[in-house]
Amino acid sequence: MAMGSLFPLHPISTAAGAAASDRLLFLPPLPTPDLAEPSAGIDVGNRKLLRDLSTFGIGGACSFFIEAIRPAHLISAARLARSRSLPLLILGRGSNCLFSDRGFDGLVVLNRSSIDETVEVVGPGRVRVGSGYPFNRLGVRTAVEGWGGLEFAGGIPGTVGGAAFMNAGANGQETAEVVESVEVVNREGEVRVLGKEDLRFGYRWSSLQEMDDLAAILTVTFRLRPAPTARNRQREFLER
Repeated sequence: MAMGSLFPLHPISTAAGAAASDRLLFLPPLPTPDLAEPSAGIDVGNRKLLRDLSTFGIGGACSFFIEAIRPAHLISAARLARSRSLPLLILGRGSNCLFSDRGFDGLVVLNRSSIDETVEVVGPGRVRVGSGYPFNRLGVRTAVEGWGGLEFAGGIPGTVGGAAFMNAGANGQETAEVVESVEVVNREGEVRVLGKEDLRFGYRWSSLQEMDDLAAILTVTFRLRPAPTARNRQREFLER
């Protein structure tokens, strides 16, 4: 269910009309289209200059390139890389990424799963967000609509997936405080849901950083709290 507004938040309903479970494991699975089907939405290019994908503006060409618009595209890309034995590199907004002038002999995926359709209301105060969604946009959006927990995100560049991966934080808040679960795809193309206890957050760290088989973060589910003063607090943070 695409989210038009976070306020008020309503749970997803099952076909029978009952509220969905609080556990993300019971939410409808993401579609995993066949790569051979046009509906997969995968357009594989080649010789993309990595300097165009980095804020440093440095880097040679990659062998293959995909722009992922939706989380399902990331699943397809992981399976494609495995089927062709290609090294896989997932990029968000390209901040602080320094590439070699020799390029990358593999598949580079630009995660642009930032459309509003990748933001879903999954329960009271709970939203599931595509990993490519801008973290600062989510922070502003939730604060404006009276939900607290992500006020600090309004001034942090990068993506939702990157924020969960590194446990981004500022002004005494951090991502770990509001993450409920993270949905990932491994290099075999298998999808898993990791709960907060699995992520073992630390200072600018999560267990995702030591997962050797991690291909991509697909979605992050946040649990927020009602906070009518969230936007004012966010403005104070941004003015510091």
